[in-house]
Amino acid sequence: MAVRNRFEMASLQKDIDLVSKSVWNAIKKCIDEVTSSHVLNGFNLRMCIGNGQLANFWFDPWHDGTPLAVSFPRLLNLENNKLCKVIDRVNIPIENYSWRRMPRGGVESSQLHSFMNIVNHVQIVDECDQWCWDGFNFGSYNVSQARKMIDKVDHASSTFPTLWCRYVPIRFKVFIWRLRLRRLPTKLNLLAKGLDFDNGACSMCSNCLEDDLHIFVSCDTTKLLWRQVGRWIMDIPLWSSIDGIWSWVDGVPISDKKRITVRAIIISTLWYIWRLRNSIVFKDSKFKNGMYLIALLLLTLIGCMQGLKRVESIGRCGYKTL
Repeated sequence: MAVRNRFEMASLQKDIDLVSKSVWNAIKKCIDEVTSSHVLNGFNLRMCIGNGQLANFWFDPWHDGTPLAVSFPRLLNLENNKLCKVIDRVNIPIENYSWRRMPRGGVESSQLHSFMNIVNHVQIVDECDQWCWDGFNFGSYNVSQARKMIDKVDHASSTFPTLWCRYVPIRFKVFIWRLRLRRLPTKLNLLAKGLDFDNGACSMCSNCLEDDLHIFVSCDTTKLLWRQVGRWIMDIPLWSSIDGIWSWVDGVPISDKKRITVRAIIISTLWYIWRLRNSIVFKDSKFKNGMYLIALLLLTLIGCMQGLKRVESIGRCGYKTL
C-alpha cells in the first residue's frame, strides 16, 4: 500500500509539474511577444526614486532607464548583497559597501569612477518609490495605461474591443473569443479537420452548410431570435459577417452607457443561439422548446441590465419593454 501511495504521489507530482511548466511557458511567451514587438520601446519605463526602500539598487532601471547591473557588470560581480535596495547604497562611503574585495585598476577602476558620479547625485526624499514612464502624461505607471498603449499599437487595425463587457459571465466571454477566432466546432470547421459527416447542413434549419455566419446571422431560426431581441432594444440589421456585428455595436448612435448594455445583450444572444444549436445536435430536450430559450435569454438580459443599475436605471435607458 505504501509503495502504491508513493507511486500515485509521484505520478500526481509529475502532472502538476507539467501543468506548471505549461502555464509559465505561456506567460513567458506572452512577455516575449510584447518585448519582441517593441510596443513599449521609447517610453522610458523606469523606477523613480523616493525614499529608496523599494527600488533594487542593481537590477531596477532607476537611472536613465538602464539597470546598474547592465552598466557596471564588473562591479556587480564584486557585490556580495546583489539584492540590496537603493537606500542601502547611497550616502554611505564606498568602503562600507559589501564588496567581495575592493575594486582594482583597469576596467573596475573606470567603472567605479562612473558609478560614483551616479550614486553621489541620488536625492532621497520622503515619499515611496514608484514606477514611472513617458507613455502617458500622467507620469506614474499603471497597468491600464500599458494595456491601452499595447492595444493602440498591436491592435490598431481591429475594431473589436479587447476589453470585453464585464456584465456577462466569463463563459460567455470565452465563447465570444472562440467565435472571433473561428474556433467553434461548427460542421464546416470539423469537416476542415478531417471529420466526416453524413450531413453537413445546419442543425437548426437544414437548408445551408453550417458555418459561423449561417448559425449566428443567416439561419431562419436565428433571424427570428434576432427579431425578438430587436423588439427589446432597437432595430437590428442583417449583418454580412461576424465582424460586422461588433462594427454595428461600436457604431450605433447611442451613448457609451447604453452601448455597454447593447454589447452585453448581443453577447448573451450569440451564446444562447449556440446553446440552441448544441441542444439540437446532442438532443437536449429542454432546449428544443423555443419559448424556454427565449425565457432564458430574457432572464440573462434582465441580469445584464440590473448590473448597470448604478450607471443608468432601466427605465431611463430608452429601451422598449415587453
